[in-house]
Amino acid sequence: MTPGLIDTSKDLVQFLKRPRLPEEDDVVDAPLQVFLQLLMLSLLLSFGVLMLMGVLRDAGLVPELPHAMEDIMKQFPFLVVFLLAAVLMPALEELTFRLWLLYRPIYFHVSLWLIAFFLSTALTQAGFPLLGYGVFGVAALITILLLTFKDAAQQLLVSLYTNYYSLLFYGAAVIFALVHLINFQVSGRILLLAPLLVLPQLLLGLILGYTRVRLGLIWAIALHGVYNALVLSMAYTGMQMETTSP
Repeated sequence: MTPGLIDTSKDLVQFLKRPRLPEEDDVVDAPLQVFLQLLMLSLLLSFGVLMLMGVLRDAGLVPELPHAMEDIMKQFPFLVVFLLAAVLMPALEELTFRLWLLYRPIYFHVSLWLIAFFLSTALTQAGFPLLGYGVFGVAALITILLLTFKDAAQQLLVSLYTNYYSLLFYGAAVIFALVHLINFQVSGRILLLAPLLVLPQLLLGLILGYTRVRLGLIWAIALHGVYNALVLSMAYTGMQMETTSP
């Protein structure tokens, strides 16, 4: 039986209540249809947050904040920005934040170093380069320990995935969201508004995590890419309308 939007939404909510590793009988019927439904949910949630922020701005509760993507869209051709935002970054970010949501030692190592790269970049841009170097140091230490005490480390990781999977799943979504603060000029105000500013990325991260676990990494990359492509296209359309309006 082909799942409907309501069925997919219910399954998503149930999963988010208690994230877990997939079992052998966890087979999704009509994955393409589920993919399209998850894309629709992602867009609806993001638009809902944007509408909320618009209301808060109109009420004077949230200031108008410049976004780094606005400058990128003005400085580079559409095709370059499209390839970056809809192809390269979705693949890189899914390898970073969602690859390791299924346990494999190699998945864990790849994501560990990619997460270190993203966090280090974010901290450096925020004006904390020493902390950025420290992140790489922590990643190196973890890698050395995992390789030195291979059997014990594998038992520890299996135990973490078995007993604390919810923390790992939500931790990945939170880090994914917070990294997007580099799109803003970091200040005390930005940090205060951080939960609201990265709420779209947090919600998207949760849906992408569900997609990765239930459908697979390729589906998560595709969902991320199509989502970014649609949002980017609408943003460009809005900029063109502002430019041509009298």
